[in-house]
Amino acid sequence: MSWSLREVPGGAVELYEPSRPRPEFGLLFLPGHSGRTLATSTTWTASLEHSGLRAACPVAGSGWWLDASGPIGDRTPLQWLHRDVVSWLQCEWETVPRGLAVAGVSLGGQAALGLAYRHSRDYPVVAAVAPAIDFHKLHGLGLPLDDWYASPEDARQQTVPLHINPLAWPVHQLLTCDSDDRDWYDGVERLAGKLHSSGIPVTTEFESHGLGHCWDYFDTAADPVVDFVTRGLEQVQRSVFPA
Repeated sequence: MSWSLREVPGGAVELYEPSRPRPEFGLLFLPGHSGRTLATSTTWTASLEHSGLRAACPVAGSGWWLDASGPIGDRTPLQWLHRDVVSWLQCEWETVPRGLAVAGVSLGGQAALGLAYRHSRDYPVVAAVAPAIDFHKLHGLGLPLDDWYASPEDARQQTVPLHINPLAWPVHQLLTCDSDDRDWYDGVERLAGKLHSSGIPVTTEFESHGLGHCWDYFDTAADPVVDFVTRGLEQVQRSVFPA
């Protein structure tokens, strides 16, 4: 089991290569504000190894993967992910069309959804672990968010629920959150309700773990997320290349 650091245009990524990788698929995983990646988690690494799923975790940026935050070169963080990181991964891994899933934790979880909602054809499989959907509520607390948006309402305009397209959405979506997460559970639950009311399929795992918003909980999601992503990518490929 091996993680390595690789340079990409505008930054770097940590890559995981299983001992028996599935050459057609890959996972782009977005860290949260802490910047902690899957390379520090033996639980996630073991799950990736067992599934044969390759993974990439960007280490550039501040974890605020938004379309109006501190730029990476001449791009916003979301633009950098979509145009530079993903293009590099597709060449490096030689993935099949639509063979890349996107996932993340906390702020990275909301960014994974934001990326998939903006480019649903490119990212048909997305999984968000305890996503910070209502990040606009952090405006005014002295965080970088204050420099990027004039008000909480300006920040809210960038949140995931306002980018749902009822005519184009990722066909496989997983939302998972500890119902004891006092900061972010309400927003995730509301997003799930909005998707259901719009007729958009979504899988949810909302249970009480007594852990809240932390890596102890994020680690409990490793196997469910990796299984969901792998099965979703397989189904997408069967629809693209039917037998």
